[in-house]
Amino acid sequence: MKMRKMNRNMRRWAMAMMAMTLGLMACGSKSAGNSGEGDYPEPSRQQACMNRLYDVLMSPEGRAMTGAQLAVYADTTRLRNVFKIALPVGEDDQLPRMGTYRNDETGGTIIFRQLTEEDPLDTIHAVCQAAVRIVHFEYEDSTSLPQTGDTLLVQDRGRGILTGFRYVHRGGPNGGKHRCYDQHPDGYPEYASWVLAVYPGADSLLYTCGYEASKRTYRYVGEQ
Repeated sequence: MKMRKMNRNMRRWAMAMMAMTLGLMACGSKSAGNSGEGDYPEPSRQQACMNRLYDVLMSPEGRAMTGAQLAVYADTTRLRNVFKIALPVGEDDQLPRMGTYRNDETGGTIIFRQLTEEDPLDTIHAVCQAAVRIVHFEYEDSTSLPQTGDTLLVQDRGRGILTGFRYVHRGGPNGGKHRCYDQHPDGYPEYASWVLAVYPGADSLLYTCGYEASKRTYRYVGEQ
């Protein structure tokens, strides 16, 4: 009788130790590689700011912001004192010159071109196109430049502040599959995660993707 009781106690102890060991192994694997099911690496502070800027521009409030409002926008939540646009605001609605702006440090370029023809579906009323081949983060250099850039439409927010966007999911109920088609029959605007300020005279631009160290100056180098 005592022997059977002892065996039962030993089995319970062994099962408890096995459960504890498995639990420690699971905790160790998550903390070591953050690779448990459903776990993802936390974004860097730079990427978090860029993501935040995208969310702001894509929100109803952000899409309606004037240049003066957007230029001074800052985060008051978890990115407090990190995420801020902080661009200079001009007295006039300064637009960029058509041609190439270059950043000397990275070799990145922003090339502005006239719209080739009026787009009847452009409800945002773009002022020009921009071919953007740049790096975004302060630790990137010319070796990080993409081989090809993005071609975007340019929105004038006023007071020299510009945002870039493209239309996605066009084509109507049969050709487009966007769930917001009824609200956006002409397509849905998707904003790039950057904001530009055009200096008076349009000799240069100031770029940011949402935090102070990301700011870069692009100088006008002439027409193509």
